[in-house]
Amino acid sequence: TLTTLDPIAMPGTVTALAFPSGDILVGAEPASKKLVFVRPSGESVTETAELPGAGNLLAGDRHDARVVVAEAGKSWVEIVDPATSSFKQATVTGEVRAVTIDRDQGDALVATHNPDALVRLDMSTLSPRSTVALPSVPSAVAALANGPVVASGSRLIRFSGSTVVPWAQAKGEIAGLAASDEGKALHVAEQD
Repeated sequence: TLTTLDPIAMPGTVTALAFPSGDILVGAEPASKKLVFVRPSGESVTETAELPGAGNLLAGDRHDARVVVAEAGKSWVEIVDPATSSFKQATVTGEVRAVTIDRDQGDALVATHNPDALVRLDMSTLSPRSTVALPSVPSAVAALANGPVVASGSRLIRFSGSTVVPWAQAKGEIAGLAASDEGKALHVAEQD
């Protein structure tokens, strides 16, 4: 109905949201270095223990109960299960620029700078499955059914196995990417 429901008070400023499978909405509160778990009906709002830093990058998938959280410019990544409040931490080489979940592979995809790379982490063990060098600094990442896509400036780069393939050019600087639920369409947000 698009009717606005009663607002849910947050304990702090939330800068990113993810809604994994289950019934808990996850928000990132960089100032407190915590995540906030919200039941959609608003009956409970809880904060997690402190993260290693100001988690401001968050990714979820409605087919997986876990979320990926990281801090832009740092090297830590955490996999969080809101249902059990369990946290697993990994460290990647480079500065994290973007994160997403590859539902088909059960992996976290982490785009980094210094080096410019796409790191594929197994979400259960947090061990790196692969690292592929990128030709330039990444700004966003999305997982399509036929492989990941990374944005760099106004360019879109697709992966064919471990090979990087130039794919498309946007009109302006790319600010964000989102894959459709079935992974067949890519939505691109430009800076302006």
